[in-house]
Amino acid sequence: MLKQLESKKENVIAFELSGKVEMSFIREFIQLVKPKLEAGDGLVNIFMKINNADWDNFFHLKSFVMHDWPHIMKEFNQINSDMKKLNKIAVVGSSDFEKQLVQVDSFFGKIWYKGIEEKYFDVSEEEEAWKFVS
Repeated sequence: MLKQLESKKENVIAFELSGKVEMSFIREFIQLVKPKLEAGDGLVNIFMKINNADWDNFFHLKSFVMHDWPHIMKEFNQINSDMKKLNKIAVVGSSDFEKQLVQVDSFFGKIWYKGIEEKYFDVSEEEEAWKFVS
């Protein structure tokens, strides 16, 4: 489940991700971020807290290819020009898998959208994560 949190700064969009995570999470995320990217002229930062997420169904390949991928790509293409407004992404989590997922996402983000800085923070470093995006 993706839940928008109250942000400490106007240019920061904050979320909590918990429970069963499926590829539809990406679509939900895009729909929540899109208005902020389209509305402002300044840079936007993202704070994402992962709390007891179940990743077992996230990479279900058949579902992803047949159902999610075409929709996700369509939505990414719709906000592609606004992605240059993304500046920093802080992800707070508690597992090696989540840390590695952020490393992979950060790698591709730097290729596709130059200038985005994405970092993983352990739950014990949540305040540092807020400082990073503030």
